[in-house]
Amino acid sequence: MQRRTNFRLNASRALVVIAMSPTNGCGGGLDNGRSDAMSVDAGHTADAVDAGADASTDATTADTDATSSDADGSDGAQPDSDDSSSGADAPPIDADAAEAGPVCPMGQLLCNGVCIPNDATNCGACGHSCQGTTCSGGLCQAVTLLDNRASPANLAIDAVNLYWGESSNNGTIFACAKSGCSAGSVTGLAAGYGSGPLTVSNSLVFWIEQTRASIYVCAAAGCNNAPSQFVNNGAGSQEDIASDDASVFWQPAAIMSCPPSSSPCASMHLVASIVPRPVAPMAVSSTTVIWHSPGYQSASGAWVGSSVVDCSKSGNCRSTVPPRKLIDHSADGTNALISHIVVGSALVVAQHANPAAPPVPGPKYSVEVCPLDGCTGVPPKLWSGNDEITALAADSAGSYWAAGGTIYACPNNQCTSGAVVLASAQGTVSALVTDGTTAYFTTADSLRKVAK
Repeated sequence: MQRRTNFRLNASRALVVIAMSPTNGCGGGLDNGRSDAMSVDAGHTADAVDAGADASTDATTADTDATSSDADGSDGAQPDSDDSSSGADAPPIDADAAEAGPVCPMGQLLCNGVCIPNDATNCGACGHSCQGTTCSGGLCQAVTLLDNRASPANLAIDAVNLYWGESSNNGTIFACAKSGCSAGSVTGLAAGYGSGPLTVSNSLVFWIEQTRASIYVCAAAGCNNAPSQFVNNGAGSQEDIASDDASVFWQPAAIMSCPPSSSPCASMHLVASIVPRPVAPMAVSSTTVIWHSPGYQSASGAWVGSSVVDCSKSGNCRSTVPPRKLIDHSADGTNALISHIVVGSALVVAQHANPAAPPVPGPKYSVEVCPLDGCTGVPPKLWSGNDEITALAADSAGSYWAAGGTIYACPNNQCTSGAVVLASAQGTVSALVTDGTTAYFTTADSLRKVAK
């Protein structure tokens, strides 16, 4: 039986990081349930009951015959009709258990003291809607929006649309409305201009065209397949790109910025140029630019651990004015590499083992979380395991990631009892974004969604 844990999320800002770790975060557990609703799926044994039923079981003083249901492993199951009507053998009534409400039949949830169907309106938890998809085993089922695509990746989102790139025609950028996205509603923004990392700012889509070392821009509504060249670096490829309403940020060998309204960029600003140089991934908070500073081996042979650092968006971080360290992996001896950085109510990163550094025992991959102003010491781990983390997202409600074909969620970045499974058996997930109700993701040949 699969269960979902109901959760409520706050809107405080935090930075979420995914990282590799030698320890098993959050107890290494996996929570497929929501703790405020009792769910028993049809066709399965009653292995979950409400708190009142548990209390009643603890208070049982009847003889061995009356408690045989506990001995055979069906903890919390109701006594059969013969036992309950026998008088002398029945356990005493627990007042607290009676107030907690009834034990619901299989396939139903206890919500506000009433048993209701575990369905697409209340899937695995009271009030958890599947947003138009079906509910099975207490999980909302992922829905394919678009299929038979050419390696979709680099997904971005705004209030109206989804944006992504595909490998067809030397790189094509597409857009589709979140509401009603289907094969007949896809808009091709630009073909033949690459399909690297992309971002959206002020209804403008910016993306990296790796082979030309350029950044292009197209209006979200379309540009007649004639995007403007926003930046032409001329040498070496851009590595990553991010934006807010005021600026677009990118990484050649440094971190640069430019207002999105100018095309081509006429007022380029140097945000950071340090050694070791900034590398992808990169993200932005309300006030800073955040990036990965990789670990390296010093002249003495000692490993200097990789770190996550930031600099004011208006700052000029150089060797003489170094960036602030938010996460320092020299502290835990892992020398881990950072594969993803995202910002929501917290800073969230995905980490993996550094193959060039001395090996560290334990799981190879992990997700870590820090306040936006950084962690003191080793950051807390939301999840760790040996499946590669292939995508990461965060918002005001928590953090989300893909590993081994499974989409996980950590509501409010508090998942000490284990991460919640949103969808499983999805294949390799290459990109993941969220809005208030839904997680959208790409696989090898499709664009899909699942309710959060």
